[in-house]
Amino acid sequence: MRDVREALAYTREKLGIERVLLSKDLRTADRNVFLSRIGKLLNVGRGGQEAIAEVFNAYLERIEWDSRESPIRVFPLTRDDYHGAPRVVTIDPRIAFGRPVVDRRSISTAVIAERFRAGESVNVIAEDYDLEASEVEEALRYEALALAA
Repeated sequence: MRDVREALAYTREKLGIERVLLSKDLRTADRNVFLSRIGKLLNVGRGGQEAIAEVFNAYLERIEWDSRESPIRVFPLTRDDYHGAPRVVTIDPRIAFGRPVVDRRSISTAVIAERFRAGESVNVIAEDYDLEASEVEEALRYEALALAA
């Protein structure tokens, strides 16, 4: 909440924006509050510090929006290469109560990882769920990254 209060104060005092929470250009990530303004991405919760827009936008591109410009699901990163990471795993509040799943078949990544840790091979898991081996591998990558976080 402290960061939100700082963002509100900064945008009101320095940018002259009274109701920034209604702005379509407002974004949050990892306890930071960002505002896209005049081609720049400002961390308004940190006194207007400029962010690296290319990296931030790569993450925003992994969000699917509905016609009212509300986020409906996200394809989390499963690799360090944020430009080349496939969109295999999704988090959608309408599917599996928002738990991560393999998008094409809505199979829980946690279930896949549990079976793999139990000693089953990628190919056996893929066959059981009618998935490609690459989809199982992406689910395992996601679970490994989630455990490391």
